[in-house]
Amino acid sequence: MKTIAEVKQQDILVGSDGQTEVSAVYEEHIPKRMYEITLANGEKIKCSGNHLWYAETDNDRANK
Repeated sequence: MKTIAEVKQQDILVGSDGQTEVSAVYEEHIPKRMYEITLANGEKIKCSGNHLWYAETDNDRANK
């Protein structure tokens, strides 16, 4: 088991769709400003302004 800080490029992790190879790792940063995002299901996430997000459309999901 690894912490997020120990994950390296090309590591194999278990994801929602099975095993996934890590394609990139970004340097840790301490943001000066944080934001709180509320999702449609009510879940709240705190992140910085330059946080990277994965997003897909209904069309993306249909064509997997």
